[in-house]
Amino acid sequence: MLRFINWKQVSGSHHINSSYERQITFTLERLIKALALGILLFSIPSQALSNALAGTVYGNAIPLSGATVQIMPGSIIGTPNPVDIIASYNTLADGKYQFDVPSGTYRLDVLAPESSNLSDSYGNIVILSSQSQSFDINLLIKSGAILSGTLKLATGALITDLVHFDVWANSQTSATEFTTGVPVGASDYAIRLPPDSYRLNIRLPSFQFNGVRYAGFDSRYFGDGFITPAFPVTGDTVKDIVLPPYAQISGRVLDAEGQGFAGVSVGAQAPKSGFFYSAVYVTTDSEGYYKFAAVAGPDHHFTLTPPAGSGYLVQTVSNVDLTSDQAGIAFKLSIDPDPDPDPSYDESLPVWLLYYVNKQRANCHADRC
Repeated sequence: MLRFINWKQVSGSHHINSSYERQITFTLERLIKALALGILLFSIPSQALSNALAGTVYGNAIPLSGATVQIMPGSIIGTPNPVDIIASYNTLADGKYQFDVPSGTYRLDVLAPESSNLSDSYGNIVILSSQSQSFDINLLIKSGAILSGTLKLATGALITDLVHFDVWANSQTSATEFTTGVPVGASDYAIRLPPDSYRLNIRLPSFQFNGVRYAGFDSRYFGDGFITPAFPVTGDTVKDIVLPPYAQISGRVLDAEGQGFAGVSVGAQAPKSGFFYSAVYVTTDSEGYYKFAAVAGPDHHFTLTPPAGSGYLVQTVSNVDLTSDQAGIAFKLSIDPDPDPDPSYDESLPVWLLYYVNKQRANCHADRC
């Protein structure tokens, strides 16, 4: 509590005790600071308590540069007035945007770059809670054809249980690339694009078909870099994608005694220009048998990886010809002549200490201490 002093009532002097003076001064300073802090807190704009509303703008599933993202209150209906727009953001090559705004309901409008042949997107309502939120927007082509088709094996069989695959349509006149990610479980694709001449590429991970693990495939590193020759698209067009032939491979992995070895990872990779256009990995069963399907071709690389701590070496076998089905391909593992010592073993410790810590470990390594 502040006390006001009558200087005339201070006996014998016009000066107060120095410690009492410091106490009053300290109290006044604290009061002034508290008042200033209160005024500051009430004057902080709401943006200081904001969250990030961010995302990526895509043009036909590709990050879009040069798009204008506008944010405004969610209550705005129809064409907004300039005063309704809280902020704008122009995307760069990665297509990303971000606004730092308080919690609330907002409307996002996205204006496509001129001459992009992409449609604007209006009225995207986003409810921003007390946490930051991501909201992506995909702009579609204003007009054009729909290129669609089905993914098939070379035998004509439809693949019904794919996890995922991507299709690219590459324009042969403008070098523009249109892409689509096919939903889980589907074997069909569809891309909206302008009339032109196109070649297709495909990328799919390893998949299971009729009980056999099939190698994944990336056509960008296969053949001449495309899965199809050039073809015209003048209107809605159906173009099925046929995978290259596969060869079914089976065999057994044996230990040093010639017995089947379980739990060995068997990988088959098909390299080109430093990349794998095809790769598959399976694990040997309880009797050491394996089976898979690889994209048919020469010069495959096999990698055999025994379980950790098994005492066997990882082996690589190069130039394996898999141009046709093959059965009975056997591999015999080699014992590691110099296995890594126990990683917890410290050669600097004396034998007597190791003995008391772990008698078995000390006896095992006594000749190395």
